[in-house]
Amino acid sequence: MAAATAYPRLTDHNDEGWHLHYRDDDQSMPDVLLAITSVGTALHLTTRGMHRLGRCAA
Repeated sequence: MAAATAYPRLTDHNDEGWHLHYRDDDQSMPDVLLAITSVGTALHLTTRGMHRLGRCAA
């Protein structure tokens, strides 16, 4: 996430209510996608657990 500059920022704009952004305003779309993907993966692994990952028994 550090390489993707995926630092969460709490924002309230366009009457959307408070929500998180994981990017700077001037980032390119590929950089934004990298940030969102890395944060989403980290959240999934921490909430669902790393124990679910492993080698297939077959």
